[in-house]
Amino acid sequence: MPRSGRGEFLENACAGDAALRRELESLLTAHDSAGEYFEDLGAKIVSPVYAAVGAASGSETSAALPAQLEAMLGGSYRIERELGGGAMSRVFLAEEIKLGRKVVIKVLPPELAASVSTDRFRREIQLAAQLQHSHIVPVFASDSGGSLLYYTMPFVAGESLQARLARDGALETRDAVRIWSDLLDALAYAHSRGVIHRDIKPANILVDERNALVTDFGIARALEAAAGGAAATATGLTIGTPAYMAPEQVMGDRDADHRVDIYAAGLVMYEMLEGRSPFKGETTREIMLARLGGEPNPVSRPDCPPELAALVLNCLKNDPAARPPSAEAVLARLESLPTNTQRFGDSQITASVSAVPHSRRNLAYGMGALALALIVFGATQLRRGPVERVLPAVREAPSIAVLPLTNLSADARGASLADGMTEELIAMISRTGNVRVIASTSVFALRGLKMDIRQIADTLRVSYLLEGGIQTAGSRLRMQIRLVEARDGSTRWSETYDRQLGDIFAIQDDVARAVARELDARLAVGGSSMASGGTVAPRRYTPNIVAYDWYLRGMNVLSHRSGDTPQQGLDYFNRAIAADSNFAAAYAGKAQMYGAQVGPTPGGQRAWLAKALQAARKAVALDSSLAEARAALGWTLIADEQYAAAEAELKRAIAIDPHVPRGHEGLARLYMYLERPAEQLAAAKIGEERDPFSQAAIRELALALMVNGNCDEALRRLLPLKYLDPPAGVAGVVRGQCYVQKKMWREAIAEFRWATEKTPAAAALAFLGYALARSGARDEATVILSDLLAGRKQSHGAFGIAAIYAGLGDFDNAFSWLDKAVAEGTMRIYIFGPLFDDLRRDPRFERLKREMRIPSN
Repeated sequence: MPRSGRGEFLENACAGDAALRRELESLLTAHDSAGEYFEDLGAKIVSPVYAAVGAASGSETSAALPAQLEAMLGGSYRIERELGGGAMSRVFLAEEIKLGRKVVIKVLPPELAASVSTDRFRREIQLAAQLQHSHIVPVFASDSGGSLLYYTMPFVAGESLQARLARDGALETRDAVRIWSDLLDALAYAHSRGVIHRDIKPANILVDERNALVTDFGIARALEAAAGGAAATATGLTIGTPAYMAPEQVMGDRDADHRVDIYAAGLVMYEMLEGRSPFKGETTREIMLARLGGEPNPVSRPDCPPELAALVLNCLKNDPAARPPSAEAVLARLESLPTNTQRFGDSQITASVSAVPHSRRNLAYGMGALALALIVFGATQLRRGPVERVLPAVREAPSIAVLPLTNLSADARGASLADGMTEELIAMISRTGNVRVIASTSVFALRGLKMDIRQIADTLRVSYLLEGGIQTAGSRLRMQIRLVEARDGSTRWSETYDRQLGDIFAIQDDVARAVARELDARLAVGGSSMASGGTVAPRRYTPNIVAYDWYLRGMNVLSHRSGDTPQQGLDYFNRAIAADSNFAAAYAGKAQMYGAQVGPTPGGQRAWLAKALQAARKAVALDSSLAEARAALGWTLIADEQYAAAEAELKRAIAIDPHVPRGHEGLARLYMYLERPAEQLAAAKIGEERDPFSQAAIRELALALMVNGNCDEALRRLLPLKYLDPPAGVAGVVRGQCYVQKKMWREAIAEFRWATEKTPAAAALAFLGYALARSGARDEATVILSDLLAGRKQSHGAFGIAAIYAGLGDFDNAFSWLDKAVAEGTMRIYIFGPLFDDLRRDPRFERLKREMRIPSN
């Protein structure tokens, strides 16, 4: 509306209503000053970045897009300049010729546009366009042409809340309340019409002195619906910004509802009040660990009423059912809070909230417990303000993650083949020596999460990703694979293989050498070339494709990626060996499977251990250069109390392949037995760095931290394991020991009781008895001891009984039962933990160590 006609319009429209006129004048002022937001974004930030990336990559497509877009628009719009954009769109400022107004045109990337239904996207955009609200930036329309898919919005005024927070930090409480009121009003309106935003964040909120407007309403829904579940996963489509995602949204919960917006709105409000995230931490990982802990830090500013602080924190509950039921409810509570000048600043809240009746749909809310697994911490990359990407390309050596290959076949054989090929490629590339390769445990942990390429690279802290798919049809195998540079998402190399299934080993060699060649070409590291001189040693364990197929199935069981039992896993390895009796890797897998059967129940441990040793030694005899065989033998030698030999084998395994699974973890475990805490911690840190989402790596690191006196860090590292599905009992068992070391008996009891009730952790019951005895609840501890002595319950046999006697202060019986534990094979590594500190100061402990064949320090 021209400025000259606004006075007359307002006079007639408002009919003397002063409050309404102030509101309309405020909105018009916001419109007039809007240019700064988009113009500054384009001129100062995004355009230079695009120019730099375009120059570096030499991309003709990027430069040609404006002309291509204008030609497709056919004279309806005139493109003025590019404003910027992100992973989901590129943004252009244009003039709509017929109406003479400025609009914003957002263009989807061609690869994303090609993967979605254009008609479905347009229909969803039409629904979003029906949202007409004073605090929502509307969507005009959507259309397509050629490979382009776009939608248009008005070019509105104001700076983003993100920019304001970056410039000014925490806002005045009254300003924060005003903006939050507008945000909640917009959410309540949209939710009442069935539209969930899914990407609430400061960057999507435009503000001026009096109003806030929310952008991109309905876009997330349109993209998700148009892509469909399977297509969205295949294309890496991620809806939402990790730093502001609700826990259920991060996990890809299909039942996630409008409460994801309430969670994000709570994060936004906290940041406006405090100028920081509600969760403490110097690094992303630390912040995420604190976030999973449950309670965010309280609002600390003195001018914030406690009722307001409580309302904000209530929006940040991990469990959706514990949050306020609706944005309308949050808004109603906010309006009911005190508004005097002492509590909200030097003036009363002036935001005017329209009293619009909201009809809410009846939604079925899932009441299951929310499992925020450890993989969330890599996935979310929680940041405050603009997302800072850690670009690993500046590292001294390249780093890569081989993502789980997609099974494009219809049968289970294709699934095991895809997983097995992933494992093989990881192992082969890791043998280049000067490339940091993420272990398979961690890359498989990310499978199924809604993460794009760059988020995965940031999560795993790598500079390159290898991804692809595999399909079998009869005797034919088809594989598509590409190497992606995380810095800009560009494809460094790609190839399609269409060969006989028996050529799978040759394909593995080709891919590994091509990756080595590309990494050398891009990031040359002094010395010999990775791609020359045969540095990528082929891991062709067997020429027999049938044996290889059975081996892959066994490895899936061993890696807990299948629902098959350990006995079935052993059967798969035996079938692989039956097909090829010289298959060293199958013997190594069989040794690991036997080793896993050396369980907590008395009786049979020695027999299982003997079988594990036999299989591991056979693997080494067949192929002494196989790192997995050496590592398997090292672990079984630890269990057999042959510590010097175990150290030699584990070091040989690491020398062959620095990334050998559980190699460094094995050394860490060995050094705990040998009471070499500094070496234990060093080895555990390397293991966790190379396999950051591995339960085994985290367990060994936590034990090392505990032994080295850093229980607080151990507690934080272990916490995510409690939220796995199913939860990892070792988290409660080791956390409980940390609290024992700190003499926090109530907390120790809670951890051991949790592990006893929620998990099958064998040590938990005995350790619960210990903590109860030490806390003074000796009667309850004695009941547990009686159950163990009578055989009604089991908890690591004689070792568990000894632990309770130690808690009761009966050292004579404790040592007597520890002797029995050595004899029956139930002695556990926890003998060197805090539960047995008093016993280790007893002279009799040296005798016990000799029985365990542990050399004196």
